[in-house]
Amino acid sequence: MPEGYQIIQGQGTTTINLRIGPNSGQIGVAAQNFNGQSASTYLDIQVQAMPVVKAGQNENACLKQGS
Repeated sequence: MPEGYQIIQGQGTTTINLRIGPNSGQIGVAAQNFNGQSASTYLDIQVQAMPVVKAGQNENACLKQGS
């Protein structure tokens, strides 16, 4: 897993929940049973930056509800 990623729950099961870090990367999984382990399969994770939204000339101005 990429640096900063964390398994929240499910390690060793068929489903996992992750906390995704700031970087893109790959998550690899493999099945395992009494016959051995499968080849790993990878999922690409693409993290994109949040868009920056400008509030106009006075970026510190707040709008009142109903304005």
